[in-house]
Parts: sequence; C-alpha cells; structure tokens
Amino acid sequence: MAEKRKAETELIGFPDSKRARSLGDAQGHHYNIFVGSWNVNQKNPKQVDWKKWLCPPIVTEETQEISHTEAQEKIPVGLQVTSLEHNEVDLYVISFQEVLTVDNVSPNPPPLETERFDNWNSEFMAYIGTCRSKPLVPVFSASLGGTGLFIFSTPEVKAEISEEDSNLVEVGRSKTTIKGGVCYRCKLGDLSVSFAGVHFTADQEQENVEARIQDYHTINNSVFPGKQLKFLEDHSFSCIAGDVNFRINLPRQEIADHVKVGAYDHLLEHDQLNIARREGKAFVEYSEGRLNFPPTYKYEIGTDEFDLLEPPKKRSPAYTDRIFFQHHNIPSEPSKVQVVHHHYALGRLTESDHKPVSCYVTVKVGEDKVGNKEVEVEEEKACDAGEQAEEPKQIVEEDKGKSSGQEQQTKMVNEDEDEAKDAPKQIVEEAKAEAEPEQIVKLDQEPQKNVVGPKGLLMVALMVGLILWI
Repeated sequence: MAEKRKAETELIGFPDSKRARSLGDAQGHHYNIFVGSWNVNQKNPKQVDWKKWLCPPIVTEETQEISHTEAQEKIPVGLQVTSLEHNEVDLYVISFQEVLTVDNVSPNPPPLETERFDNWNSEFMAYIGTCRSKPLVPVFSASLGGTGLFIFSTPEVKAEISEEDSNLVEVGRSKTTIKGGVCYRCKLGDLSVSFAGVHFTADQEQENVEARIQDYHTINNSVFPGKQLKFLEDHSFSCIAGDVNFRINLPRQEIADHVKVGAYDHLLEHDQLNIARREGKAFVEYSEGRLNFPPTYKYEIGTDEFDLLEPPKKRSPAYTDRIFFQHHNIPSEPSKVQVVHHHYALGRLTESDHKPVSCYVTVKVGEDKVGNKEVEVEEEKACDAGEQAEEPKQIVEEDKGKSSGQEQQTKMVNEDEDEAKDAPKQIVEEAKAEAEPEQIVKLDQEPQKNVVGPKGLLMVALMVGLILWI
C-alpha cells in the first residue's frame, strides 16, 4: 500500500514549496505554474469570493488528498490542511469562458462588451496581490468571443520570455457563443511552451462528442503565424484549460447518486473524454491530475446542488471543466523536461452553474546528469551496512598503497637486476607487513584475515610476476 501511495504522489504531489524548489537546485532550473479555468456564466467578478477558488485547502501529508467541496467533512484525523503558497508561483495561466455573450443571429449585432475581460483581469490581479508579497506583471491577454486567456508572471520570469506569438482559433458558433480557443506560445528561457484557453462544442449526443474531438484536434494542430509552429508538436510543454464540454454517459440521477457516495472513479469510467482517450481519439498526448472531486457542472446558481430540472439530454452533471498538460523533448531543445503535478482541485464558488478548477505543477528544465534514480541508488548503497559503506574507501587506499610499492620495487630492479632475482619472497613479506598495521587501524575490530583483501593479494601477485618476467 505504501508503494502504491508513493507512486500516486509522484503524479499528484502536493504544493510543498521546499519539495518543488528541490527539483531545480542541482541542474537546470524550474517554473512553478498555477493554471485555473472557470466558465463564469456572464457574472460580475466583483461578487466573487476568490479565496474559494485560488486558495484550495490541501492536506499536507503526502499520502492523502481531499477535494475542496468536501474539505470540512472528510479531513482525516491528525492531518493538517493548508492553502496554496502563492509566493512560490512563478507563472499564472487563467482561462475564462462565457465572460460575455455574442449575438450571432442579428444582422447588425452590437459591439462586444470587451471591458468585461478587463474587469475579470483586474479583479483577479487585485486578489492575488493580497496572497503574495512578491509582485506580478502581465504577460499576455486576449479573447475570442466570450473566452479569455490571461497570463501573469514574476518580473524575473517575464525577463526570460522571448519569441512570443498568439493565435485565435475558431471552431464553431452557437447563437450566443464563439467556440474555439485563445492560444499563446513563447520561449521561457530555453523551454518552448504553449497554452490554450478553450471552449468546445456543447450538448450530450454522440454527434456532439465527435464535434468536440474535432475541436481538440483543431486546437492541437493549429499553427502560430510567426514561425509557423504547431501548438502541440513544436513545443516541449503545452497546456489546454477550459470548458471542453465532454459529458458522462450515465442517467442523470445515477450520476447524482454516485456523487453522494464519492464514487467518482465510476463516473470517470463513463466520462466521454476518458472514453475518447482510451480509444485513441483525443487527448492521448496529454496527462491530467486525479479528479478526486464531484463533476464541475451543472449546478443551481448560488448553491452546491446539481440542477436536475433541465432537459435530461442537455444538462446532466459532468466534468466539463478540465486542465491537461503534455511535455516531450523536441530535437531543437536538447534539455530534459520533467513535470511534477502537485494538485488538481475544485473551487466552491457558486456564482455560476460551473465550478472552477485549478491545477499546480512544477516544470523542471535542464540536463539532469545525475538523475533522481541514480541519486536514490547511491543513497541506498551508502545506507546498506556499516562496514560495507567503508569498503570502497578501504580498497582505494589499499590499491593506492600497493601501486606506490610497485613503483618503488620497479626502481629497485632497474638499479640492481641481480638482487631483484632473489627478491620475490622478500617483497611479498614486506608488502604484507606494511599493509597489516594500516588496515588494522582502519578496520578497528575487523578480523585479521580481512586485512589484505582479494585486490591486495592480486596486486602483490602482479608485482611478483612483473619482477620474475624482468
């Protein structure tokens, strides 16, 4: 059980700043990235209790994890719950959907209320400012219809950013929305990264599933105009966050019943996105944290209760709001890329019919010449047994002493070859006599039969052979 839990924490992990920092201390460097996504349903950001989204409580003991919506009910005895340490975050990536509606019906639609994006942007920055002592600066912001993508970083990380490019990718329209994604890419130091805030085709039917799969491929294969780089293929690290709209292939009441008993794994087996992944149709290249929380949609506004009164085929509870990451090494960037997933949580905000989600990862970049496996092996060797830990040093010193003796004896042979012919027996006795006192001091209570080890005797034999050959 302990081994299984350890493996899970390698994937999920927790926002322990010391643990995250240690990933980049030896070689290369690292970035702590916070990603959030929320379909805000055209609500006013001034009414939002941001803490319920941006400071999810996390159990600090690494073998446990709890969802935000159940924090008060299911905290194991003896475990502490803390909030995310925002001072450790280097880069924020925030995706909003349905910030505003789009009139795609009228022949002369009114202009979009783009100031709504400015309001969400400024309110987010104002709240994060209360969580950090370190400043943030804007990196990127853009919108497509009601979908917006905002990126902020520390001034130090901002100074590392170059080769920026962006792309607005439209995949379809409804009466009031433009579906697609806001895509951004840059070089972050030596690392090429791409981010997309997305909103995919809605509704429950199989034809809608196929449309969402196509939406995914359209985003993934989209090309940034500057250097004609593809979103996924040409970047070492990529992230897709948003309302992807995949539903659960179960009756509505059955979904609600499983949520009541926390049977999330059963729901995820029937999740349309997970089915598409198993069939190799979408998101195969990406990884996702463990969804240890209820579906993100559809809730009665102002509550944590599912809305079960809408037409069944369109409004069943579902994990519509998701965050995915991928990383791979590309030929133009020889540096090794590693990603540690720290948490994946559901916010308890009630202003919208969607719940927000957040994820926190550490991306380490650089040639890891030692590597965690090798370090673990060396530590394991050093901790085996007391005498074994000293054995390598003993052998090295023993060999060094014999090598020095060999040089001295060779010099004696060159000076007087006649004497050297009678020397073998004397050399063996002298070499053994010289080795014994030193080894007894080193090993203290070791039995005397171990004083001259196999390598020491081999060295003596080689010296005798050399002298006889000369």
